[in-house]
Amino acid sequence: MVSGWATPAAANPNQLSGSVNESASFRISEIMANPSGSDSNTYPEGEWVEIVNVGNDTASFQGWKLQDGRSVSLSIDSQSIPGMDEGIPSDWELASGEHLVVWRNGRSMNLQNSGDIVTLVNAEGDDVQQLIYALTPLNGTLVAGVDTADEWVPSPWPTPGSPNPEFDNPYTGGLDIEINEAMPQCTAGSLALDGDWLELHNVGSEAINLSRWLVVNDNGDTIVLRSSYLIHFTDGLPDGRADWGTLVPGAYVVVKPENNGFLSNFLEMVDLRDPNQNVRQEVRWYTSENCKSLEGDASAWGEDWLKTMWPTPGEENPEPTPWDPTDPVLFTRIMPGQIHNRDNEFIEITNLGDSIVNLAGWKLDRTKVDGTLFSATFSVLLLDPGESVVISQAAENLSWDGGIDAVDMDDVLDN
Repeated sequence: MVSGWATPAAANPNQLSGSVNESASFRISEIMANPSGSDSNTYPEGEWVEIVNVGNDTASFQGWKLQDGRSVSLSIDSQSIPGMDEGIPSDWELASGEHLVVWRNGRSMNLQNSGDIVTLVNAEGDDVQQLIYALTPLNGTLVAGVDTADEWVPSPWPTPGSPNPEFDNPYTGGLDIEINEAMPQCTAGSLALDGDWLELHNVGSEAINLSRWLVVNDNGDTIVLRSSYLIHFTDGLPDGRADWGTLVPGAYVVVKPENNGFLSNFLEMVDLRDPNQNVRQEVRWYTSENCKSLEGDASAWGEDWLKTMWPTPGEENPEPTPWDPTDPVLFTRIMPGQIHNRDNEFIEITNLGDSIVNLAGWKLDRTKVDGTLFSATFSVLLLDPGESVVISQAAENLSWDGGIDAVDMDDVLDN
């Protein structure tokens, strides 16, 4: 197993616990380890750490520093505090209860996105506080957990230079939230919003506060739900309601990542986690098409999601008319020959009926003249009324050789 942290000659963060010197005046109160853009960008971008004076009196932080899990230090001085004048003694001081943001500002200390250890060191070189974290939300911050020794947890929203927002920790609210629809890709579409998105649905009987719920993709990238990521809809159009975090029973809301590409077009798996970071649902898909959303059985975690009839962000998904067995689904073209060594023979199947047909579970049999039987089962293939699909052993070769768009047989058939 590969470690998520580079800590040569030292323990990994998940093998340690946090600690604090209760007599010290300063504490780390919030960290931004995974900001938008490059972590090493200069102020006002990039990583930052917030400290607070928890003592009763004004205190000086001159000579104090921060340190990452690889013992790389960041001095708390005018380079990390833009606008500070080191020649003014009061600029080295924090009043009781005052917060101060310390910016990485392009320097070497690095808060790793895969998890790290952060230490606050006083002017005498003593470790005053050590914190650990494993999860870093995209453009979100982390704050202390229930106990000093615990891993740090996502904050509802960043509050640089101000007290952290209050929230229930551990979370004790409702859990009946499901991912109901996924749009892995959409460019130049005619929808109310482009890009990738997920739709959540409250399937329970009580209103649920979505603050600090998490969406995690297959790469481990994490979104902590807050107002900037949530879009509510009324009559098919986005609205800017003030109670963004409350999802009443039966309601829907769209999660729109900050950057397109959070959801992969192919071979993606997405987790929905509650604020205690327990996985509540797992969604996966093998492939997707531009501006065509996906849906599936919320309880069938191992099954790939398939196309919806049409995207319905913020609304109930359309129910397809069950396939009418009298509607014909037939071979409409067959090319048994091929260009030498190109494997570009193909078959075309067309839904000639008036209802959508899901070919998952259907079989494709081929019997050779000597009686040898080849049999395969469709794993995934949805055909709208009148839609055709060309299937080939070498779809890319067929496209190059004959200009015919096709799907690869291995992508839709299980031998």
